[in-house]
Amino acid sequence: MKYQIIKEKCLKCGRCREVCPAEAIVKGEIIQEKCRGCGACVKVCAYKAIVPVESENKSHIYPSGLCR
Repeated sequence: MKYQIIKEKCLKCGRCREVCPAEAIVKGEIIQEKCRGCGACVKVCAYKAIVPVESENKSHIYPSGLCR
């Protein structure tokens, strides 16, 4: 699963960047090519600014890896 940052909610505290094992978060953006989809950033975001990216067909959002 991939994620995106909602800029209006993000306060740029840097917590997500610190925990990202892939170093995929740069300047408030998630570099999708580097993102491993682990969700570590989502867990530490106190502002709920990181959300799943819509699936390819845009009709589903997978909230966890269990629903695929």
